Amino acid sequence: MRSRPDSSGWLIVFTALFVALWGLSPRLAGIVGKSPAAFLAAQLVLTVFWVGITIGIVRHIAGLRLGFWGRVAGFALSAALLVVAVQLRLWPPLANLWLIYGAAFLGCVVSVIFREPNILLPVALMSPLVDFWTVSAGPVRRVLEHRPEVLDVVAAGVPAAGQLAPLAFVGLGDFMFIAMFLAAADRLRMNSRRTAAAFFVLVSLAMILVVFWSGFAGVGVPGMVVIGLGFVAANLRHFRLSRQEALITSGLVIAVAILVAVIVRVR
Repeated sequence: MRSRPDSSGWLIVFTALFVALWGLSPRLAGIVGKSPAAFLAAQLVLTVFWVGITIGIVRHIAGLRLGFWGRVAGFALSAALLVVAVQLRLWPPLANLWLIYGAAFLGCVVSVIFREPNILLPVALMSPLVDFWTVSAGPVRRVLEHRPEVLDVVAAGVPAAGQLAPLAFVGLGDFMFIAMFLAAADRLRMNSRRTAAAFFVLVSLAMILVVFWSGFAGVGVPGMVVIGLGFVAANLRHFRLSRQEALITSGLVIAVAILVAVIVRVR
């Protein structure tokens, strides 16, 4: 399937919006004044816009007319620019931008292993379990508790109204999986537009929880839970399972739900 012809143009637009959003966010406190309600509303809008812009960047990277090696080159160039931005201590949002680019190109590279939609279903169902464990009880939680400075290199920050320091973070793995699912959906003639919309809605809700609900402060929401759910919900009609495959998938869903409940209880 040919990629969307307007992806390169839209990628430039969303990249410019990303830079503009980070340029505007430190000035929002002066714009909205001292009203707590206005400040919260500004942060809400800022968070939702950031999610929409970053998903727009990833979606249109996934839609570029590039072959396998073109995507590998895109990943390598983005990784090099990320290293330069970090080492030279350039404007932090630039490092965030190259991290998102690199993760998206890597997801596009990985997407070539999927030959038909049914293979994506168990991936979408199992990846939230792994992510839930790493964020809630595993290495990501330990990083958050003991080495939070590492997040500047492996995660993109969500801008905070009135300051340059990020308010929350989204890991590079989340962007990689979003790109992987979108690139695979494009190539396998699934519903990439509905998938992107589902990602926007569900990731926005997740980030609102992280930003505004103190119960998630310092811990976070496993992004693959909403990403996997969004992909399955947007492409349900594209999965053609035999009766045996449907039974196995149902058992897998039940097992994942039980394990997530156990992890939550232990946490």
